[in-house]
Amino acid sequence: IRLRADKGAQARWWSSSCIPSFCFVGAPRSGTLALLGATLAHSDVVPPSRRTLRFFTKPQLAAAAARSTSATFLSRLVATYSDLFPSIDPRDFRLTGEATPTYFYSPLAASFFASPNLRLARLVLLLRNPTTRTLSALERDASVPSTDVVERAFAAFRRCGAERLYAGCVQGHAFAAAGQRDAPPREGCASSELQDVTAPPALWQSFYHLFLPTWLAASAGRLLVLFSEIVEREPARTFVPRLHAFIGLPAPQPEATH
Repeated sequence: IRLRADKGAQARWWSSSCIPSFCFVGAPRSGTLALLGATLAHSDVVPPSRRTLRFFTKPQLAAAAARSTSATFLSRLVATYSDLFPSIDPRDFRLTGEATPTYFYSPLAASFFASPNLRLARLVLLLRNPTTRTLSALERDASVPSTDVVERAFAAFRRCGAERLYAGCVQGHAFAAAGQRDAPPREGCASSELQDVTAPPALWQSFYHLFLPTWLAASAGRLLVLFSEIVEREPARTFVPRLHAFIGLPAPQPEATH
């Protein structure tokens, strides 16, 4: 909350700079933005400057975070992030939030939302059948030959085993769950080769088990994990109110009849 003074140095009015009350953190190609749309349609939600901010996925920000663990850096991070959201008078009791599907894979996002500053924020993670999600992502990215990605991954899986294949995922090693993996070496399964096999995001972004434990541990009680196949089968009239209730939005009041 910021106090503003007039020319006579008297506080006349105040405004607030908001941190999000909710965030949809993933996963890509799973329907995350559709859930955001259903939430932004609520009358008590004020949208951010952009629906998808991608704030924690910026390489320069991740590099700065790796060099600094001070409380000052976290304070600056909170201030910079909150500037992307609208100023809401707390007396209005309205919420704001965003959705960036790739936050699920960002160590910076995981640690940020686990900080005391964000202890009231609700997080929603929407997952999709890993095979279906991978194929959908490959179809979207025409620059990557989907058949080649799938065949190389399957060949590495048969030759090296699942543990070695997952251990080759460089992105997963940024999370504690992946760092604790100590897959035994196997002949013909060089780490450099497996890193190349798992490099396409369409593939490694479906290795949910490398990232989910960190989010569950850091955001216990504040993280709602959903599965798109189940959500699609549930009627919107029951699912949307349940989602809104988790975020902290009131149920819409029935219109008065005359």
